[in-house]
Amino acid sequence: MRLIGAIHSGPVDRDLRDYLRVLRKRKWYLVLTLIVAVGLAAVFTAQAPRVYEAGASLFVGQRQIPREDVETDARVAVAVSDLSFRLLSSYSEILASRNISEAAIGEFQLDISPRALRESVRARPIPNTQIIALTVSNSDPSFAQRVTNGIADVFVREVQRLDPAAGGGDPVVNVTILDRATVPTDPVSPQPVRNVLIAVALGLAAGIGLIYLVDRLDVTVKHSTEVERLGLPVLGNVPTLDIPRDVLYLEQDPQGLGGEAFRKLRTSLGFLGVELPLRTILVTSPGPTEGKTTIALNLAAAFAFGGLRTLLIEGDLRRPSLHLMFGMRGTKGLTTAIVGQVTQADAVTPTDIPNLSVMLAGAIPPNPVELLGSEQMSELLDRLKKQFDVLIIDSPPLIPVADPAVLASRCDGVVLVARSGRTDRRRLADSAQIIERVGGRLLGIVLNFIRRGDADQDYGYYYQYATVPSSDESPAAPQRATRG
Repeated sequence: MRLIGAIHSGPVDRDLRDYLRVLRKRKWYLVLTLIVAVGLAAVFTAQAPRVYEAGASLFVGQRQIPREDVETDARVAVAVSDLSFRLLSSYSEILASRNISEAAIGEFQLDISPRALRESVRARPIPNTQIIALTVSNSDPSFAQRVTNGIADVFVREVQRLDPAAGGGDPVVNVTILDRATVPTDPVSPQPVRNVLIAVALGLAAGIGLIYLVDRLDVTVKHSTEVERLGLPVLGNVPTLDIPRDVLYLEQDPQGLGGEAFRKLRTSLGFLGVELPLRTILVTSPGPTEGKTTIALNLAAAFAFGGLRTLLIEGDLRRPSLHLMFGMRGTKGLTTAIVGQVTQADAVTPTDIPNLSVMLAGAIPPNPVELLGSEQMSELLDRLKKQFDVLIIDSPPLIPVADPAVLASRCDGVVLVARSGRTDRRRLADSAQIIERVGGRLLGIVLNFIRRGDADQDYGYYYQYATVPSSDESPAAPQRATRG
């Protein structure tokens, strides 16, 4: 099966479900940022000085015009009314001016600098009224009350001095104190509830930003949809289970997620072999520690449980490990059968699992690539296909060495194993291209070690099979594979 379309290794497009999955998987980043943000807000609130605010209200009004003068002084009345409104903003500035502050300090003997006093004074006109709100902030509530009233008194006298009717007569504009300041009892700062709410909002924003930054920098494949967006077919997903790597999933988890994953993988390969039978299947991975040997072992067991005569071949002649899984020892195996030191029958060892045999690596050669690419290797595979229905070959990683590329051209198909959260998208795409360049047939990707959070969507429907035995195997679990 040729790959359709160009294989790319850049950032992949995502839908809403992908973003929600990222949030769920990295939710501890969000929890951590929230804890830090709220903690910092609590420390800031506890250490911040208490600030009290005293307030007074001043009314700005025009001179009262006698009723008998209303008609003759109508224009004057309108002008005076308009003047009072226009003076509101100017009076607000005067209230917070340096002259008012210095006058208040001198008259009431305040222990504060003019600059500090000006910074604590705030005067603002209340919209749609003729009232100015005057407030003074200070850590001492009594001091704030005394300064507020002092500034109000000084300002009333200053307005009389600056009145437009300075030439004599009644003042055009009157300023009176409506409400004098009282001693405040509750601080206006800090505000614990507001600070915590702000901290929660900032913590959420920082946490979500951190999550997607980390995810953006993470170039590994973590879910089957990411593999599909690379243009690569997905054969199956294998979840992370708490069982040793040398134990068969179909032995320890026959009716659970692990067993069902390999039955599904076997079925997928069966569909791919309708037109071109898959007699020899190579199992490899882009790099080491991605679980290819475990996948090869369990896939071979799945075919054997399905009633097919299956041979598991250890094609990793550099770091063989199947002999450790089966508890076998000896130098008879693939290499000695290729060079003719032992017969084919002597190189094959049956196991306690029905229909499953294994051919170990044998003696480690100095030239694995030449040996695997030889005509003797091809002839050995042809002879083995007459004895077995399916050959599963476990090979070294594809990127570091050329051994899998040599074997890929001699097999009916290649299963590429990727480890969720570890396999680089670029290396996975490069591995698929290598298989195509050597003329191999990439059957698809098996995403291994799927985390529980990512596996829920792919494996949710498996739970309904948990108590239903598969039709191709008995309910009793088979024994661990041992030397026959």
